[in-house]
Amino acid sequence: MKINRKKSVAIVTALSAALAAAFPLHAAIDQRTSIVRVEGTTTQLASTWSEIWDRLRRKEVPGGSRGDDSESTVCAVVPGMLIDDESEDATRLHTWGICPEIVWQGEWSHLKVFYSRTHEVLLSEELDPETRYLVYDDVENAIPLEPGGSYYWQLSRDDSDGQMTIFGETTFRTLDEEDRLELEVALVDIDATEDALSKRVKFFADEGLWADVVREVYTADELPADLAALKDEITGHDFCTQPSHD
Repeated sequence: MKINRKKSVAIVTALSAALAAAFPLHAAIDQRTSIVRVEGTTTQLASTWSEIWDRLRRKEVPGGSRGDDSESTVCAVVPGMLIDDESEDATRLHTWGICPEIVWQGEWSHLKVFYSRTHEVLLSEELDPETRYLVYDDVENAIPLEPGGSYYWQLSRDDSDGQMTIFGETTFRTLDEEDRLELEVALVDIDATEDALSKRVKFFADEGLWADVVREVYTADELPADLAALKDEITGHDFCTQPSHD
């Protein structure tokens, strides 16, 4: 497991104007620069959110569906595995947080989370069709997840013809206790510095823990402008579209 703990001064140059024009988020945030201090050393970082978004926007949901002209795209976004539409590499199934942010696309009326080994229902929640995300521990009577557990979640809705539509079984795992503690050591150091939220988001992105990136962005009480722009991009992006590979 990689953990980036460099304490030396690093200057990250801003992306070119041409690249910013190609991706709207770049234009919105590359002009902003954060000044952070680590143990008395001032490090100037050109905003890395455009880089993070450039990595995340290429991710697709296995089994996602675009639907037809009358139907919005439907899929379960995080937690779970995503596929890079360029490299076709899979992201990690794991999440550091044991109270994950659950994000989906499309209109659904019910969400359930199961323990994979026994298929026990740990969470069952009725959804507003307009809702697109839910924080696990915001649900009353949800059974807590545990480190090192394997789980899956399922979306469903009742259709006009009286039939029920169910969207698959999206599997995810929580990091085991040893790996969680290893990351927690780094997070404690991060939380003791300025701009801790921004650093946590970058940390989870560097670890490839995209469900935790989303959780940090969606559950924060207040977001700096750069992270607010990142949240808007995530919310508006179609993760369900499947690329065609010849």
